[in-house]
Amino acid sequence: MLKILPFLVMIVYYCDASQLPSSSSWSISMPFSNGSRQLVDLPFLISFSKDDFSSSCTNCFYVRMLNAGRRMIAEPCGGPNCVALVNSTGFVVNQPTRKYNLKKCGRINHKSYSTIYDGIKLKVSTSDENTLRPAEYPWLVRIESRSDIFSRTVTLCAGTLIHPQWIITAAHCMFDSKRSMLYPTHGITLFMGHYSRITTSRNEHIVKPVLYVINPKFRITLKSPAPIHDLALIKLENPVPLSRSICIACLPERTDKLPDGKLAFTAGWGHASPNSTAVNEPRKARIKISPRSCRKLMIDPSVHICGRNDHGSNICSGDSGTGLMVRAGVIKNKNKTLWKWYVFGVASFGLDECSQSVNHDNAFASISTDIDWIHEVIEKY
Repeated sequence: MLKILPFLVMIVYYCDASQLPSSSSWSISMPFSNGSRQLVDLPFLISFSKDDFSSSCTNCFYVRMLNAGRRMIAEPCGGPNCVALVNSTGFVVNQPTRKYNLKKCGRINHKSYSTIYDGIKLKVSTSDENTLRPAEYPWLVRIESRSDIFSRTVTLCAGTLIHPQWIITAAHCMFDSKRSMLYPTHGITLFMGHYSRITTSRNEHIVKPVLYVINPKFRITLKSPAPIHDLALIKLENPVPLSRSICIACLPERTDKLPDGKLAFTAGWGHASPNSTAVNEPRKARIKISPRSCRKLMIDPSVHICGRNDHGSNICSGDSGTGLMVRAGVIKNKNKTLWKWYVFGVASFGLDECSQSVNHDNAFASISTDIDWIHEVIEKY
């Protein structure tokens, strides 16, 4: 995936931080939810011209590019009631989402379902295989975005199907850094049930979204080295047909948290190493949850889930927006455990290069923190 100098950066396909200066330094005061602050020295100096700030309030955000387009700043505008929503021409925004039993989630087969009754008990596979098997994570979605149909530049991200009509991904994936604005819906292509980037399959479902909504709390500012509330929801016009190749992942409750040391999985089509291109078949990485990683990344753990890669597999450029997944089991009786896959986070950014020989820290936007907003959007639109 992408080589990154030792500072925070979003992990989208078009990022290139290899040319940033490293001889200077700057400091920021990092606030935390408990009221404490930490002064942090970072090894580069942000310099920008007047033109870098020549932006207008569009879709509830000011968007600016710094350091010759290598860093994006996104700040909300338009007031507290402004909704960052982009929709297709002619689509009725308030057309309701079709009802679906969300208890039917997180399972590869559809024979029986139940709900999570008690605290989540985790049991995670220890497989070291990095390349996914077809339909191993049938809720995994590939997202390709272009400024227009003639653009040669493609932003590669991933997402998670959480409803037959809704995909969750990273908010920063929806911003076109070349034009400092949100991507139009006709420039976004969604691949579901899709395995290889170079071959087609009868199981795949390829569509354009009819609208997407950015988390109103999302921002990337000069005061914060990392995106905050980095979530977006993408709506499909019609429910995608569910099958063995296309399923939905479960959402956590507001109070569900991943304890320190637990293992989770993430996957995507991003770069396999700093100097490689995007892979043709999705690969997965094991992430060990660690609050210490949040401290190293200088971010607030109340809105992020942090961890280090396990067994040398990393998320990197092109993997932004993919889900942090956990297989959770609930004991129904003495002899039977119900297993489901839950998406707890959305890949947002990382620290250090993404070489497979380097264990580095990753951060995911917490889904449980903003679960009320997620349910509200699905109910409203």
